[in-house]
Amino acid sequence: MSLRDERKTKLDKLRKQAEAKLNRELSTKKKVLPEDTPRLLYELHAHQIELEIQNEELRLIQQELLEARDRYINLYDLAPVGYLTIGANGLILEINLTLVRMLGMERHLIIQKSLSTFIAESDQDVYYQFNALIRKTKKPQNCELRMSKYNCESAKRDTHEADRNEKTSFWVQIMSRPLLGDNGEIHTINLSINDVTEFKQARDKLKHLATYDQLTLLPNRYQMETELKLRINAAKRFNEKLAILFIDLDNFKIINDTMGHEYGDILLKIVANRLSSHLRDYDTVARFGGDEFVLLMPQIHDNVEVVAIAEKIISEFSNAFYLKERESFITTSIGISVFPDDGTTVGELLKNLISYLSQKFSIYRSEEVLSLRRAAIAAPWQPNQNGD
Repeated sequence: MSLRDERKTKLDKLRKQAEAKLNRELSTKKKVLPEDTPRLLYELHAHQIELEIQNEELRLIQQELLEARDRYINLYDLAPVGYLTIGANGLILEINLTLVRMLGMERHLIIQKSLSTFIAESDQDVYYQFNALIRKTKKPQNCELRMSKYNCESAKRDTHEADRNEKTSFWVQIMSRPLLGDNGEIHTINLSINDVTEFKQARDKLKHLATYDQLTLLPNRYQMETELKLRINAAKRFNEKLAILFIDLDNFKIINDTMGHEYGDILLKIVANRLSSHLRDYDTVARFGGDEFVLLMPQIHDNVEVVAIAEKIISEFSNAFYLKERESFITTSIGISVFPDDGTTVGELLKNLISYLSQKFSIYRSEEVLSLRRAAIAAPWQPNQNGD
C-alpha cells in the first residue's frame, strides 16, 4: 500500500469514528434541544481540529519518509563501493551509480543483464566457481577477479555490440550476501564490489621489491631460496638432478675502492646480463648478495652439462668489462652443489656449496670424465692497461 492510500484510509477511519459518535449522541435523545446545539458544535469543531492535527502529523511523517528515501538513494548511489542486487536467475535487478561508472555503461543497459556479461573473459571460470559456491552454501562468499569496463562509445550501446577492443579490465573484490525466501531458497543476492586495482598494483610492487634486487633486477636471495625449494620438490617427485652454481666475483672490493661504487654498480649489472645470457628457459639466476650470484639449473642429466655452463661463464669473464668506456678485467670463483649428491635440502645444498667454494677446488677434467660438483675457479684480479 502506498503512503497516499494509507493516509486516505486513516482519514476515512477518523471521519467514520466522528460520525458514529455524533449518531450515538443523537440516538440517545429524541429531540435535539436548542441548548445542546453549542455543545455539539463545539465537539464537531474539536473533532475537526483533531483531524487536522492528525493530518498534519501524517504529512510530516510522509515528508520524513520521502527525505529518508532520498538520503538512502544518495548514500546507495554515491557510496564509494559498488552495489548491485541479482535475482535467483542471475540477472541484475538493481545497481548503484558508483558501479555504473565502474562499468562504463548506462544503467538501463545493465539492468536485466547477467553479471557474467561484465566479468573479464580470463576470469569467467573464477566467477562461475564463486557463484556456484554461493548457491551451494547459501552463505556469504568473497572473491577477487577482473571485470570489464566499456569505453565512452560502447557505453551507449548494448554489451553484445561492444567490440573486445573497446573494453578494459580492472581488479575488484566482491563480497556477497544471499537473501533466502520463505522456502529456504535464495531469493536475491546482494553484492558489494570494490575496485582494488590500485591496491593490487601496490601490493604487487611491494612483492616485487621484496623478492627482486633493484640494481640488477634479478631475483634476490629470498626469492632464489623459495624457487630452490620448489625445484627440489619437483626433482624428488620426478627423480631428477639439479645443480647450483655459486658465482663469487674475485676482488670486487678493489673495483669499488679504486673506481668508485658507481662503477661497481655498473659492473654488477653487466655481470647479471652476461649470466642471464647462458640460461635455459627453465634456469634461474639470482643475486645472492653483494658480489655473489647463484645459478639454479634443474633437470640436468649429468655433470657434463654443468661443466659446459661453468666453462662458458669462465670464458665470458675472460672478456673485458667496459665501465663507462673504461676497460677492466675481473675473474670469478665458482662453487657447485648437486642435488641429491651434495644434499637434499636448501640448507644442505647451500652449506656444501659454500664449503666447496672456500676450499678452492678446481675443475678436474679427464678425457672421459668431467667432475664439477666441487669446483671453484679463482684467479687474481687484473687491472686495465692504464693501471686503474
